[in-house]
Amino acid sequence: MHIFNKAACGLPLLLSLMSTNGWATTLSEALSAAENYSAELSANDHQVNALKNMADSAMQLPDPKLKFGIENVPLGGNNAGRLTREGMTMQRVGVMQDYVSSTKRERKADSITAEARQTAANADVIRARLQRETAQAWLALAQKSLRSVQTLISETSRQIDVQKAGVSSASASPSSVLDVQLALNAMKNEQDNARRDVQIAPCAPAAAHRERGPRYLRRAAAH
Repeated sequence: MHIFNKAACGLPLLLSLMSTNGWATTLSEALSAAENYSAELSANDHQVNALKNMADSAMQLPDPKLKFGIENVPLGGNNAGRLTREGMTMQRVGVMQDYVSSTKRERKADSITAEARQTAANADVIRARLQRETAQAWLALAQKSLRSVQTLISETSRQIDVQKAGVSSASASPSSVLDVQLALNAMKNEQDNARRDVQIAPCAPAAAHRERGPRYLRRAAAH
């Protein structure tokens, strides 16, 4: 009965571990999560947005400057440093606007926009690496799961004969054979799922890239 207990308890434990560790998540969802939680990809996106804002600002004229000045302030005598005692003392207040030609502003904006596009293109490089690394980790987990399920299947298959012998000798109930068979069928289903994941993991990054396409091209089209 020891082997049966291990096999019967092993499958629920395995399924529980797979669920709590996020294994129930599909590979596609894992690839999306890797992008959504990537600090490097987020930083790259923020840099692209900052460059776009800089390009927009480059098309604007510089902010006006407020100028304030004082002339002919007495430096000696009883009125030294006073602004209202001498008739020649004058205060000047004005606004100055630096002018930059539209051609120069456009050239600067175009240069920054080109840098933004280059930075956006780098996001696809980062994304491809994330997808590749995620698929590799997923493949390793799928292979580990497959080996675990195969071990349980092997042990449970042997236990069926043991249970049948127990029924013949009246040391086990007929329902125990059915319990083991049901557990074995469930394990075989998990084996099929694990094999499927092992097969699709290597192809996932390329499929994801074809499905989503370069993000910066979509953004450019949106704008």
